[in-house]
Amino acid sequence: MTGFQRAFDRTEKLGWRCALGVVDRLSPRLATRLVHRREYGQRLELDDPRDFNDKLQWLKLYGDRRGLSRCADKYAVRQFAAERDCAVALSRLIGLYEGVDAIVWEELPARFALKCTHGCGYNVIIDDKRKADERAVKRRLQRWLKERYARRYLEYHYDAIPPRVLAEEYIETATGGVPVDYKVYCFHGRPCVVLVCTDRGGDMRFDFHDPAWQRLELNDRQHQSAAGVARPRALDEMLELAERLSRGFVFVRVDFYERQGRAVLGEMTFTPGANVSRRYNAYGQRYLGDLIDLTQVGRRCRHDREVTAGRSLSFNGTVQGADNGGHE
Repeated sequence: MTGFQRAFDRTEKLGWRCALGVVDRLSPRLATRLVHRREYGQRLELDDPRDFNDKLQWLKLYGDRRGLSRCADKYAVRQFAAERDCAVALSRLIGLYEGVDAIVWEELPARFALKCTHGCGYNVIIDDKRKADERAVKRRLQRWLKERYARRYLEYHYDAIPPRVLAEEYIETATGGVPVDYKVYCFHGRPCVVLVCTDRGGDMRFDFHDPAWQRLELNDRQHQSAAGVARPRALDEMLELAERLSRGFVFVRVDFYERQGRAVLGEMTFTPGANVSRRYNAYGQRYLGDLIDLTQVGRRCRHDREVTAGRSLSFNGTVQGADNGGHE
């Protein structure tokens, strides 16, 4: 890519985000439709949503968002997990920093992980501090701290999370490589699907399973592992922890790693793939969508002037975006 092309792309992206911000202030519903069309390539169905992405977008706009920011915050979720009797799954905290200047490189261990608290993908894994470029790492973190992650795809609950840097222990694996990622999809407080992400350092593979570890064909075969994935020793613990953490939420994905047969909590995500993920096939979209029962969710509007046109969903009248708002 030429310098001119890169400059053009940056200008186009900036223009898009500015325009999106204006539309979002006027109509979050319309802005979400625009993002969905641009990123997912399909029309967003909000009047009678059936697919997983569509229902997640509906929940983003009209569901109860109490507690979402706290659990999506990479630091605040630690206290939430402790309150749910899940502290055993927390990795060791090294430090919390308001800015990169507060990070004392010399005091960090030989291996560690740095994360920004206010978004997803803001991670730097240091497996050998002697070989790491401190300045480059801090420049990257500084750039991330300045970003309003929530504005990328209108994941509103990230807006309330203060941008900070978190340092945690390095998750060691038996092979010394990147740990396997186990993502537990929980619906109405019940773990129903486990997505396993392998080969994260290369050609990543995605394999879906039910809690009994039967494979689910929710994505295309070319993205799955050829030989399948072994059941983790910590699966039962992951499912139990996920059930505790997801209690009170319509949907949340709880991510884990496994270390020496024990579960390690990664993060909690309410808008996987920003609700525009292309990871699922058509069957997967409908399968996961069917696990969300919107008739149990009371509807609220971000703007009173925004109303749902066309067919309406049937609700029971109680605002219970998360089981009568019972979560923290």
